[in-house]
Amino acid sequence: SLKKSINDIKILKKGKIINIIVTYISFKSELFQKIFKDSLKEFTVVFDEVHNLGAHGVRQALQGIEFKKTIGLSATPLRLWDEDGENIFIEEMFKSYHPDYTFNFPMEKAIGKFLVNYNYYPFFMYLNNDEWNRYLKYTSQISFGDSENSINTTAALKRQLLLDQAEAKEEILIDIIGELIEEEKSKRTLVYCPKGRYDNKNEDRIIKELQLSVSDKFQNLNIQLFVGATKDRKELLNDFENDEVDMLFSIKVLDEGVNVPMAENAIFLASGKNYREFVQRRGRVLRKYKTNFYEKTHANIYDIVVLPTVEQYNSNRNTAKKLIVAEFKRLFEFFNMSYKDNDVFWKIERELEKYNLTQYHIEKIIKDEKRQNFTADS
Repeated sequence: SLKKSINDIKILKKGKIINIIVTYISFKSELFQKIFKDSLKEFTVVFDEVHNLGAHGVRQALQGIEFKKTIGLSATPLRLWDEDGENIFIEEMFKSYHPDYTFNFPMEKAIGKFLVNYNYYPFFMYLNNDEWNRYLKYTSQISFGDSENSINTTAALKRQLLLDQAEAKEEILIDIIGELIEEEKSKRTLVYCPKGRYDNKNEDRIIKELQLSVSDKFQNLNIQLFVGATKDRKELLNDFENDEVDMLFSIKVLDEGVNVPMAENAIFLASGKNYREFVQRRGRVLRKYKTNFYEKTHANIYDIVVLPTVEQYNSNRNTAKKLIVAEFKRLFEFFNMSYKDNDVFWKIERELEKYNLTQYHIEKIIKDEKRQNFTADS
């Protein structure tokens, strides 16, 4: 129990050297705070997945604690919606007085060295008219207040959930899995599914419906769910590694902290514009994997990209182009680091031609946005 562990630590604390490993939940506990709040300045405190420090409960627990030496670890240290200065808080926690104290190892360097290379296959789908009208409604509700940075989080989450759950995705998922079966590479596949409601109620319903739909279509596949309520996870991952389970359908559980280096394919039904989320998910499938009998040489990423129809684009070009740009931020992130494939390049180019756009034009918009954001932050 936590109480017994803390009592053991109190005894060890009298020694010269002590290492404590604690979860964020236990760190926030009143018992842990009571014992260690005033003495953490004596430790070098290492925060793993440091982006979690922006969460309200963790920030509260850190208030009034004096740290002398801190280290923060994360592939994606900043949070998506920075409404209350979460990112400023995180940066202040690890503010360095010497630039050499910060170590940065970008993914483009890691690929081929610590991670395997990968193929990237985008699949384009379109919102139906009902989905498009709801997308426009939520978009109109997002901005409010006096500040440009002030957003209606509920409307933003509903809009993203609408994209994640777009009706045509199920059919495209079945097409992708059909291709994998034809190419005899359907095993060791992760499928990232959309969440349920924006308030997380009934979250597992959609993923179960997807599992049933795919299992009904491909009855020889062994498809299992890997969700928060999943028991016997170790045994399930062993079966996945041994090819007894072909596919794992997950929502967020496989984003962080679960090691599945044997995975070779990842299908993204829900990625959104949450940079941390899709970088973490890509990292799951790029881990190196080697046994006495097999070595993973590369991975395959199948990404469903949500776009407006040409008619929807022509009816509201400003909002439609912003949707295209938002989806292409992820597409370019994935494509630019993948194996160079001319067929994929021209597939992307042909898709944009429908809107009289080019990859060069979209990349320029994205670069201009980054430059404006950098100038505003400065």
